[in-house]
Amino acid sequence: MGIDNLSVSHKPLKEEKLDSALKSSEMSPEEIADFLFDQYMKQHLLDKFFEDLEDYLDTSQIEEVRASLASYKDDEVTIATAIPNELREKNFQRLHDEVTKEGKTPAEAIKRLVEASNRYNFGIGYHTSPIDIRPTANGVWNIKATEQDHRDGDLARAYYSSKFRHLYKAKNDGYIYAVRTSPEDKTDGNWSRSSSLSIIMRVPFREVHDYVVQTAKKMKKTAKK
Repeated sequence: MGIDNLSVSHKPLKEEKLDSALKSSEMSPEEIADFLFDQYMKQHLLDKFFEDLEDYLDTSQIEEVRASLASYKDDEVTIATAIPNELREKNFQRLHDEVTKEGKTPAEAIKRLVEASNRYNFGIGYHTSPIDIRPTANGVWNIKATEQDHRDGDLARAYYSSKFRHLYKAKNDGYIYAVRTSPEDKTDGNWSRSSSLSIIMRVPFREVHDYVVQTAKKMKKTAKK
């Protein structure tokens, strides 16, 4: 997989999904932005999973995977399909072998993946950076800790958040990196931190920022009519 394929192209969310979720007048502007960002990134994570899966399963098998995932909760689907870059080939190859060599159905193979994700209680976080972070030759793609944190005895930490409102919004374009999180990561409620973060995918910062801001403005105008 080349570096050019590590960014995901923009795909607008379905308008009806947004309309049904954002009709509540109780949502603040920050909550709307957080919601739009969350849905945008999760959709991209899912799109990336199925894009990569095309190299391992045929069309009919992939459709079975889609149908099977539809029976799980949204969070379960997101966590199971959000696989760090260095583990993607291993996990996709295992899915392929289970279906083509071991006689399992795509649904059975995916069930194993979902259950494993639930067992380890993985999560998704987001880190912004103007730096073009690249994977190593063997596929390890991570964010290294660079800032000392006095709360952890001045050990170096890398930071992430799950909400748009907390992300560092630099004027220069960079990337938003989706990373796998662990329940062992420490948090202050807004930002979480770890000694290193495994990257799942990245999306151009400006692409995400413009989508969230512009869509939120459209929703605001629509609400006033």
